[in-house]
Amino acid sequence: MNKILLGTIFVLTFQHATSQQRLADNVKSTNQICFKVDTIETKNKYNVTIRLDWMDSIIELNYTTRIKYDLEEARKFRRDSTYLPSASDTITMNKMRTTGAQNCHSYALDKFFSSIQFENLVFTKWTSLKENKYMSSILATSFIKTKSFDAKRKKCKECSFDKGSLIVFRNKWDTPIHTVYFDGQLFHSKYGALPAKEEKTVDEILKIYWDSMKIEEYQLDNEKLTDFINRKNTKS
Repeated sequence: MNKILLGTIFVLTFQHATSQQRLADNVKSTNQICFKVDTIETKNKYNVTIRLDWMDSIIELNYTTRIKYDLEEARKFRRDSTYLPSASDTITMNKMRTTGAQNCHSYALDKFFSSIQFENLVFTKWTSLKENKYMSSILATSFIKTKSFDAKRKKCKECSFDKGSLIVFRNKWDTPIHTVYFDGQLFHSKYGALPAKEEKTVDEILKIYWDSMKIEEYQLDNEKLTDFINRKNTKS
């Protein structure tokens, strides 16, 4: 996976569908969307930041290359040069690092693309979008907003979403502060470094993202995808 992310082009395949609803039934073809990869920052031995060309925008991902207990880091954190972790300390820390490697945006996109059998090498359990603004870029370039609701007093009584949708929570500055995947019954949500969780209602999510002002539904936009591919093929 490391070699794919850091050395080559990402390829996602899709077959043009006649409607958004039937997209998942038609993801079987060979049309390509390519993403250039560049390492722009190395945080430590096990984490890097990479920059991708996502269609007509640039996004940045934090990518965990390896899960390993970092004794040097642990000693600095504890300000104890003699500290030695117990077996349970090591296991607990490694579990936390694994769980925290993916944030809510990456998790929701991972679930979304998996549900429509869309080949996905970008949004995995080892990646997280570096900033919320990159989720805005992804939505603007490749998705279409299909519904929008106002959140009032940490509730959304009128919220009703279609199966297989990305659900985006925005604050008063219109920033996408949280993203979940809706499978028709449950909302698949990940809260920061905590394990993913399935919620039955939007109100459960609003208890945590209480500053949400709008809740929006998104689907892949076939026109944007087709236009991008046509322009890419024209250039080549």
